[in-house]
Amino acid sequence: MTKEQLKELILDEIDEMLFIIDFETDRILHMNHKSMEILGLQSESEWKDKICFGIICGCDDYCENCSKEKILEQGSLAFECYNTKANIHLYKKFKLITIEGRKALLCIAMDISQIHDASLKLEKRLELEQTIMSCLRTLYEVEDMGLA
Repeated sequence: MTKEQLKELILDEIDEMLFIIDFETDRILHMNHKSMEILGLQSESEWKDKICFGIICGCDDYCENCSKEKILEQGSLAFECYNTKANIHLYKKFKLITIEGRKALLCIAMDISQIHDASLKLEKRLELEQTIMSCLRTLYEVEDMGLA
């Protein structure tokens, strides 16, 4: 196995979504198998050289989190978002790279839906416990229980 074949194998077999987007044209240059699986794509022809937001997010226009200017300034960017096409919460990391003299965006995206759902459950439980504590404080502070 050559070094290039090994690199290709690693990129395609990691368990996170990985794609490379041309910075100027917003066309998808590469997408790994996990990305295709999550997005319900069967072949390279469904995404190769297509505009990123239509294929990856199912949008008709740029994604609301698309911050190419910030990536250009900082060199990288990370954020959480909801992907309506795949119906999952993602943590995306973008890095500005150069491929054959052209700027491109390398994106690795991790499905954090279970973490997001667990966080929401904890927030709701905390809110409930705070409400109970507030009620208990009110009952404790009120001298006339009939008023409480």
